[in-house]
This record gives sequence, C-alpha cells and structure tokens, in this order.
Amino acid sequence: MHTDAEPPPAPAPAPASETSSTPPPPPAAAQAAPSEPSSDLAALEAQISVLAELSTRVEAIRQTPAYLRPGAVAPATAPLAGNAGPATQAALLRQGFQGIKQFAEKVQSEPVQDVLKRARESEAQDKTDLSFHHPRKNLKRDRRQPSPESPQPYRSLQPKASLFPADAAASAPLRLDDLVDYIRSYNKTNAHRLHVWTATPRPTALKLPSELTVRFTIRDVVTIYLALGTAPPESVLVVEGATAFGPREKKPPHSQSSYVVFQRLSQHLAKMLQSRPQASLQLVMVLLASYEDLFVRRCSACQRVTSAEGHLPPVARVWVPGEREGEDGHWDARHPACLQA
Repeated sequence: MHTDAEPPPAPAPAPASETSSTPPPPPAAAQAAPSEPSSDLAALEAQISVLAELSTRVEAIRQTPAYLRPGAVAPATAPLAGNAGPATQAALLRQGFQGIKQFAEKVQSEPVQDVLKRARESEAQDKTDLSFHHPRKNLKRDRRQPSPESPQPYRSLQPKASLFPADAAASAPLRLDDLVDYIRSYNKTNAHRLHVWTATPRPTALKLPSELTVRFTIRDVVTIYLALGTAPPESVLVVEGATAFGPREKKPPHSQSSYVVFQRLSQHLAKMLQSRPQASLQLVMVLLASYEDLFVRRCSACQRVTSAEGHLPPVARVWVPGEREGEDGHWDARHPACLQA
C-alpha cells in the first residue's frame, strides 16, 4: 500500500494584462480639446478678412456713379483714366457696370451672407468700441504742452518801403478806347512787348470788351498776363490780376506756371495788387519793367541772388522814394522772406 500522495499541480501564471504597468490611453475627446480654440480663431480671422474685402470694394464702387456721367474723368486708380471721349466713355460704362455686377454677386453669395449674419449677431450681443469718433487727445496725453509763447503770432506784410510809388508817379488815367494807342506807343519806346491776348483769333474789326487780358513779355525772362477791368464812372482801365509764366511756357492765363519761381512771382504780384486796388495799367507797367534782371539782381537786404531757403531769386519789389526832393525813386529787389528787413 503506497502512502505517498501525488503533489498538487503548480499554479498557473497570471495573465499579462494583470502584470503590465502601462497606463491606459486617454479618451479621444481629451486629445481633441486643444484644437478647438485654434479652429475658432482661424474662422474668425477668415470672417474679418471677408468683411475687410467688402469694405474696400464698397469704397471703390462709390466712385463708379461719378465717372459714368458723360464727359467725366475716370478715377486715378482706373486703367482708363483721362478725358472720356466717345470710345472711352463706352469702355467706362462697361467697366463700371461690370464692377457693380461682380460686387452684387459677391454680396449675395452664401459665404458672404453667412459672415454678415454672424457679424450682425456679434454686434447685437456687444456694441462697445464700435464708435468711429475716438478722441485723439488720449493718444497725446503724455506729450508736452507748448509754452504760452509758442507759436509766434503771424506778422503781416509790413515792409519799410511802400509797395507802389505815389499817385503822382503815374501818368494820366487810361481809358479803354485809348488802350490800342497806348500799346503801340509802349512797344515803340520799350524793349519789352505788350499785346492784347484773346483765346480765339481776333476778328478784322477789333472791338475791345470792358474786361480783357493783355500779355506782357520780357524776352527770355518772363511772360505776365494782366487781367484788366474798368472802374466807374469814367471807365478807367485798372489791373485786377496778374499771372506769371516762364518765357517758353504755352499755358492759358487762367492756369498756373509749372515753375516755383513764377508761382512765387504771381503770389507777390497778387499781394501788391491787393494792397493797391484799382491800380492803373501805367503804374503796373512801371513795376513789371523792373523784372528784366530777375535772375541776376541781388536782394537789397541779404545781398544774395538766390534765397537761403528755396534757392529762388528776389521776386518781391518795393518802391523806395528818392532821399532828396526832386530825386527819382527806384524799385528794390527783395526775397519774400527779406521784406521785413
């Protein structure tokens, strides 16, 4: 009889899942959460881009009705800028209506309508910071305020000498009927030339109007157009305006010179005529003759031909009377900045 018992079987090894220390993977929802804010930001930027494009196209489309009118000029940004002739006018019409059509299709598209709807909803929820009239003083709060003495007050033109000679220096009043004879006499006795200017060729029988323009020319120096009028009660000719041009500029009297020196000369002549309303033609002719040495004469104040600022010749003139009785006066040349000297 055997007394030894059979040994019990060895325990089975534990499953691998029970012995592994690797943590379980996180839920899928937790991994996708960080991408949601970035996608919302990208969508918002896309909506803002669409609204900015619409704003730009609205500003461009507002110009269209103005240059669709007959004889209008296209805006500088249009490819067909310039005077609109018959062919150009038709092209402008096609271009304008095509732009309006494209804009309407853009606004009516589903993506744009969706963006506009979202913009309205956003505005309804919060309307703060939508004003276009923000005060600029908040941006300049830290800037230093100017002192009470700054800026300096404007000083009006008060030269030490008079702009024009006294009335006794001028000849007898000139009337409209005597203008032609005066021009002929002036051209015979002076190196400069004076002519009646007309926009169209003059007729055979010339009848001068009460308001006309004469052209004064100093060869190779300057051409000046004078606007003449008549002063009651004796219809005396007076100079109402003056415009200076270069000697070779081909421009009408009502325009402006392309050169700064003649623009400044026109401005000074306008100031002189304003200081002496109804100045006679003979008096102005004495003034204009003093510009024959415009580009070589020195300023009597700074003794320079060209100014330190602007590098312009002395375009201003002031009348300096004689120091003694019976002594003739003369015109002084000044730079506009030297008139107070």
